[in-house]
Amino acid sequence: VGSLESFRHTSTGTSYHRDIEMISFILMVNKQGQTRLSSYYEWVDMVERTALESEIIRKCLSRSELQCSFLEYRGFKVIYRRYASLFFIVGTKADLDTRKSSLGAITGGKDGSKS
Repeated sequence: VGSLESFRHTSTGTSYHRDIEMISFILMVNKQGQTRLSSYYEWVDMVERTALESEIIRKCLSRSELQCSFLEYRGFKVIYRRYASLFFIVGTKADLDTRKSSLGAITGGKDGSKS
């Protein structure tokens, strides 16, 4: 795993630099709860992956739109965002300060903040 990833959001031109080691997994899930993409950045046993995915997906899909997009589960900080019929879910073991940058990376910097 590389230590630093940088990329530029194409429509806004905003640059992001982030430590990729803070991300443990990325999931893309439809509204029915079916995983469309899963990418893990640290080793997790397949049985554990299945259980972890199903629980996190169930928790994210059951939350209302009025609830915040952050939750904690099994030592992971989970950040999710819904676009149309897909949920983008990022799991990290980093501290609370990385949540805003993770949400910014998911949303392309459109997380409602002025910074």
